[in-house]
Formats: sequence, C-alpha cells, structure tokens
Amino acid sequence: MEQRRLGRTGHTSTVVTFGMAGIGKVDQQTADLAIQLVLDRGVNHFDVAPRYGEAEVRLQPWMSRIRDRIFLGCKTGQRTRDAATAELHRSLERWEPIGSISTSCTLWASFTNWTSARRRAGRWKR
Repeated sequence: MEQRRLGRTGHTSTVVTFGMAGIGKVDQQTADLAIQLVLDRGVNHFDVAPRYGEAEVRLQPWMSRIRDRIFLGCKTGQRTRDAATAELHRSLERWEPIGSISTSCTLWASFTNWTSARRRAGRWKR
C-alpha cells in the first residue's frame, strides 16, 4: 500500500483511508471483520466521527492494539467551540488513552468554524 508523509505529524499515512461511517451501522462482529480486513491490506489511516452511528464504539475494542499503528482522523459537525470540544471529549472517552487526537480535532473544528464564518462574510473563496 502506497504511503505518504502526513504533513508535519511525523506519520506516514496510506493513500487509502478507511472511512468508518458504514461500521456504525453494523454489529461488532461485522465491524471486526472489516477492521481486520483493512489492517491486513495495510491501511493505516482511519476516519471516524461521532455522527457515524456506533463507529466509535465499534473501534474502541481495537484501540489498545492499533493506536500506535494508525492515524485516526476525527471530525465534528458542531459549529461552536464549546459544542465541538464537548463532542470531541466524548469521543476521547471512548478511546482512552489516546490524548493526541484532541488537538487535531479541536484545530479542525476551529478551522471549520473560521472558514464557515469567512464564507458567510463573503471573504472566503474555494
């Protein structure tokens, strides 16, 4: 599986990301099969969000075994700092201990809020 350096994180990430939205809609046994399959294929970049149903819960039993091998991207749909922080802290509680995710998630939420505000003000162009 091809990998590339992921910005300044120090992580070499696969060019394929495992989007976990579907995992939130299946039972743990099915989720386990899917997670093992992507790991066996060499995927080391996972994408999850609180709005993906039970995806965070399905990933939780794996975290102690894989947290040092994967990059876990998490996002929030919340648009205020307090709501985004609260939602992301709930996610962190499910994956303890994995503290490094908090900063990247909060920064993404802050960036999203900033760009949304700029777009509304007509100051942001894609």
